[in-house]
This record gives sequence, structure tokens and C-alpha cells, in this order.
Amino acid sequence: MRLDPPDTLTPVVFERILKSFTSKSIDIRSFDFSGHGEPLMNEDLWLLIRLAREYYPSSFISMITNAHGNFSLDQVSSGLNLIQFSIDGTSQESYEKYRVGGNYSRALNYMKSFTEASGSSVRTVWRYILFNHNDDPSQLSLAYETARKFGVNELRFIFTHKGMWSTKLTSTVELRNCLLTLGIPKKSIKVDSLSSLKGRQKVCQLLKRNPKLYCVIRGIWQKTRSSSNGDTIVTTDFYQLDKKEMQETINLGWKLYRSGKYQDAYAISKHVRSLLDSPLLNNHTYDPVAYFGKILNSSIELNSALGSISLNEPE
Repeated sequence: MRLDPPDTLTPVVFERILKSFTSKSIDIRSFDFSGHGEPLMNEDLWLLIRLAREYYPSSFISMITNAHGNFSLDQVSSGLNLIQFSIDGTSQESYEKYRVGGNYSRALNYMKSFTEASGSSVRTVWRYILFNHNDDPSQLSLAYETARKFGVNELRFIFTHKGMWSTKLTSTVELRNCLLTLGIPKKSIKVDSLSSLKGRQKVCQLLKRNPKLYCVIRGIWQKTRSSSNGDTIVTTDFYQLDKKEMQETINLGWKLYRSGKYQDAYAISKHVRSLLDSPLLNNHTYDPVAYFGKILNSSIELNSALGSISLNEPE
């Protein structure tokens, strides 16, 4: 099977898009260079960021990277507001179990170089997904001390239930207690639960309707999320399937099924099933019945209902 070559956004195309938006007075409040590929693989990345800043001076510009790039000082002055480094471990051994083929030293050095050069001009975040092979207290302590030494603004531990997820740390309460035991200052620990994080994200979306108010609130928020002595703060994020949202998706599948839109219902059902099965990768202890319960049963019933009408998978 031959795969299509990857598409790369060019400055010419991007500027054409930006000109089109500005000519129609379309307001863009944030740009995020992440997802669907590593941004540092685009040799014109920093020019793209400069163009975004030129056409939308008040926008918030962020990116997420695996930090396998070559650092240069002009990257700091490109117009970026926030950069997040995805480095899941404190050694080559723990890092490469998830970041297969990655070079821990290279990623760490890129984060160090960028952070030390940027000072306070660009907010820096170390993203650390918690797995069974990198969740030992000694590793968390080393990650914090390393981030603090480099001057990283935020060390973000990310909970997941996919693949090799952590079974030692399964909640923010357990994480907070672990961090306190390690001697990390209480004022530097600002972890959120999944519900509180989602609530803040909803408020953020509402605030974005008023650009000026959004900028003011964002500035205040960043100050409250900073340690009073300027040290690295520890926060949390989640790569977890939300049971409520999963059930709402299945309900949509049933609604489509009952209205006779079988192909659409099939697409929903197939998507849900792939999400329910996704944690099986590298984790043989995962039990979808125990984790999802009635949601799994509802998904199975929808699949059976669609199978009963001999629905063929769409081309």
C-alpha cells in the first residue's frame, strides 16, 4: 500500500488564508500549532508563527512539540506566547517506551535551551504523561527538580487510561499526596480534577467571545497559576475518555438509528467501539466491562441493532 506524502503548510498558502480572513474582518483570537504531525518538521514553522503574529497582533499563539528540533534564538522572538514540550520520562529508558525512536537527551536539551533563552517572554510547559514505567516517586521528583533547574514555568502531569497507564497514580488526590511527600512546596502544586478543568475550559470558551475581557482574564489567571517565588508549578491534564460524553455519543447513535440514518449510526458506533477498545494497547489488565459498565452494554446493543438489518460497512 502506498501512502500519500505528508502535506506541509507553506508560508504562501498560510498568508493567503490570513489575508482572506482579515479582508473579511474575521477575528482570530488564538493559533495552536499542534496535532496532525510534529510542527518542528515544517522548516517554515517560525515564519508561519511570525505571519500569524503580524496579521493578528493580539492573538494568543501556542504550540506543542516533541522537542526534537535545533534551537536558535530567533525562535524565542517569533511571536509565540506558549510552548509545550512533550517529554514523558526522566531517562532514555523510561522515555522511549512511549516515544519510540525518540532521543531523551535531545528533547531535554531543546527544552532547556528554549526555556533559558526565553526567560519570561514565552511561557514554557513540560508535558509528562503518566505511565507505569515513569510514575515512580523518584522519577517525579527528578522531573520537578529538572524543570525547576531549567526555569520551566509549568510541569504538567497528564493522566491517561490508554496503553501503559499508571496504576500507582490514578487520581489528582494521589498525585498531590505523592508530591507533598516528595517535599514539593504546597504553593507550587496547583492540580485540577477532570471536572474542574472542564469547567474552566467552558468558561474560557465563553470569555473568548469578548477579546479584551479574555486577554485581561488570561493575564490574571496566569499570575494566579504562578508560584509566588517564581518556581515551577505542577499542574494536571487528562487524556481520558469521559463516560458522560461517551454515553451522549452512543445516544446520538441510537437517535440516528431510529431516524433511519443507518450509515451515520454505523459510523458513530464504529467510532465509539474503537475508543472503548483503545486502552487494550500494551495493557492486558484493562477490562472494558469494569471500566465502562452500562456504556459498553449500550454500545454492544447498538452494534447488534445495526447488524440485525444487515448493514454493510460503507466504502
